[in-house]
Amino acid sequence: MVIDCGSDHSAMVDSSGRVFTFGSNKFGQLGHGTYNDEFIPIIVNRVPDRFVSVACGIDHTLMLSGSGRVFAMGQNANG
Repeated sequence: MVIDCGSDHSAMVDSSGRVFTFGSNKFGQLGHGTYNDEFIPIIVNRVPDRFVSVACGIDHTLMLSGSGRVFAMGQNANG
């Protein structure tokens, strides 16, 4: 299992490659298609791949898939 923590949110990848996120979601950094804060880990269903790693920033989350693709979610104030 891979776990990473941002400023106010966290993300983890389980042994099956599924990503779970929880915490603050002010900028959509949890990837659930809402801006609702979550207090328990919720699976991110909006992505098609299985993942090997995650990294959380202040208001964003990055996910690395097993095929080498990178997915980003959250604040995009600086592109």
